[in-house]
Amino acid sequence: MLRMRVQHFAVSENLEAFNSEIQSRSAEVPKWPKEAEEKYARGAFWLEVNDYPKSVIKSASISDWQKIVGYLLSRKDFATTGPFYQIVSLHDLKTQTVVEMKEGEYSLQPGTEYEMLIDHFLPTSNVANSQLEASLAGTALTFITGAKIQIDSPYNRHWLRFKTGEPIKSERAVITINKKESGEDPTVQFDLLIRISGRLGKAIWVGLAAGLLLAIPQITTAWVNPAFTPRRLPWLIGLAAFIAFFNFAVGVTASLSFRKPI
Repeated sequence: MLRMRVQHFAVSENLEAFNSEIQSRSAEVPKWPKEAEEKYARGAFWLEVNDYPKSVIKSASISDWQKIVGYLLSRKDFATTGPFYQIVSLHDLKTQTVVEMKEGEYSLQPGTEYEMLIDHFLPTSNVANSQLEASLAGTALTFITGAKIQIDSPYNRHWLRFKTGEPIKSERAVITINKKESGEDPTVQFDLLIRISGRLGKAIWVGLAAGLLLAIPQITTAWVNPAFTPRRLPWLIGLAAFIAFFNFAVGVTASLSFRKPI
C-alpha cells in the first residue's frame, strides 16, 4: 500500500525541461511505446526521488495552484474534469490557530469548534452544477454548518464548521469528501483522518480540585469538633485522609460523568 501526503504544489514553467530531468532520474519513468498498438505507457506509476528537479518550484500559493489547474485543463484527458478544489486550512474557530496535519492526520482538542476552508476553481465557461459533500464517521464530531457545498461559479471559497465532542479517551474520526455531479451518485474524493484528544487527564485534575474544595470544610469541622478531642492524633489524621479520599472519588466521578452538549 502506498500512502502519500499531499501538501505543496510542484510547479514547472518548462515541461520539456521537467520531462528531461525526470527521465534521467530512473529507468522506471513511464514512457510511451513506439508501437501503435500499445494503449498505455510503460513504466512505474510512482517513483521516489530525493529532491525536486531544478525545473520544479515548490509552492503553496493559490496563484500557482490555479496555474496548475490551467495546465491540466489544456489536456484533453482533463478537459471535462469537474471543478478542482483544495483544502486551504483547518483552524480553531475561536483562536484562529491553524492545525497542521501530522503523520497523516489532524489532531484536535476536545470540546472545540473548528473551521475548514475549501477553494474551488474551474476557469471555463461551462461551470458544472455540482456539489462537494462532507460526511462523518465517528461519534466525536458534529457539523455545526451544512455539510454540502454548492459549486456554481468559476471560483469561490467555502467553509465547513464542526465541533469536537469530549471523549474520555482519544478517539479517531474520518471526514470523507465526496463530489456529486448533477444527476449522478456521489463519488468519494478522499478521506481526512481526525484524532480527538481525550479529556481523561483534565477530568481527573478537575475532579481532584473539586474534591479538595469539598473536603477542606469537612476536615476542618471534624478537627475542631469537641467530641473528637479525646481521640489521638493518628486517629484524626486517618479520619481526615478518609474524608479527603471520599471527596476526591466523588469529584473525579462527577467530572468524568459531566459532558458539554455538542
